[in-house]
Amino acid sequence: MEFFFASNLGKYLGFPLMHGKAKKSDFNFILERIQSKLATWKGRLLNRAKRVTIARSVINVILISYIQTLWLPQAICNGIDKIIKNFIWSRSATRRSINLVNWDTISRPRKSRGLEIRESRLANVVLLGKLV
Repeated sequence: MEFFFASNLGKYLGFPLMHGKAKKSDFNFILERIQSKLATWKGRLLNRAKRVTIARSVINVILISYIQTLWLPQAICNGIDKIIKNFIWSRSATRRSINLVNWDTISRPRKSRGLEIRESRLANVVLLGKLV
């Protein structure tokens, strides 16, 4: 009988099984999944209000299931925010363009004249806090 050393334990019910400290490479599948969902929409056919709505729905559908159970590294949270910013402001999820409004303004609640797009790090902290 042979035993093999495995650095990756795989996934169980879509969540990665980790041993030791979490690395950025363990969560790249989240970035790829968000990128693929936003890339399927033709940004040039949508106005900014529709892009914001799609970005919020992608955050709610894909991201919430992962961030309520796992502590994501800061680099992954920054990558998620970057993908969403690029999708809102440019005509595709991969291209970059000029931001017309500050990100702090966009992430504010609607009552404070914002667009209610949550920062991924803040959402991660809040959803993990409910488990405590």
